[in-house]
Amino acid sequence: ITQLLWLLLVRTTDIFIARTLGSASLGAYRIAFRMFELLGQLVMQPIAAVGITTFSRLRGDRIAVENAYARIAGILALAMFPIMAGFAVVAPELIPMLFGKQWAVSVLPAQVLMGLMVPYLLSYFDAPIFGSVGRPISLMKIAVLQVVLTILLAWLAAPYGLAIVAASYVLRSLLTLPYQQYLMWRDTG
Repeated sequence: ITQLLWLLLVRTTDIFIARTLGSASLGAYRIAFRMFELLGQLVMQPIAAVGITTFSRLRGDRIAVENAYARIAGILALAMFPIMAGFAVVAPELIPMLFGKQWAVSVLPAQVLMGLMVPYLLSYFDAPIFGSVGRPISLMKIAVLQVVLTILLAWLAAPYGLAIVAASYVLRSLLTLPYQQYLMWRDTG
């Protein structure tokens, strides 16, 4: 159920963009979002593979899970923040070079979506950590809250353009991050 909610979370914004701004705007937004996903996966996937096996191995040892989470998040932050800032600077040249000048409209939303990196980094290991302490229901609660807020914010933002939609998606992540961290603290100590 949680995996379906995550899929809905990403695609809900697409529906509002397509209905309000049209398919060309949706294409531009998808390019912007793919740039965020690509950068996130490029940096996080190699470290995440180590993190997931680490959390599985540490299952039941709350202090060790906390220490591993802090260490892995710190390493990711050292890698992610310079990449995030660098992308924001080069995006005006990079996106048109990769996709063509007609996709330059994707630049500002892509730059705005880089604001997702902080909540993305802090929540990337939620599933394995909640799994390691036997609390997958907490992950589902987070997903439900995020879907509801995404629907509301996307509906409000869509008439104002792609950058505002991207900002609403970042805002949703920032608004739900304290709840995610609270559940992480509550469930893992």
